[in-house]
Amino acid sequence: PEYISYTDFVAEGWRRIKGEKTLINKTLEAKDIELLPNKVDDA
Repeated sequence: PEYISYTDFVAEGWRRIKGEKTLINKTLEAKDIELLPNKVDDA
C-alpha cells in the first residue's frame, strides 16, 4: 500500500510474529529504512 497507518503497521507485525498469514503481498527490498513518525499535538 502507498500509505499504511501506524496501527495497521503494528497489527501486521503481530500477525507475522504469531505466524499468521500476512495481508501484504509486496516486499520492499532496502538496506536501511528510516521511519519518521508524525508528531501529534495534544490539544
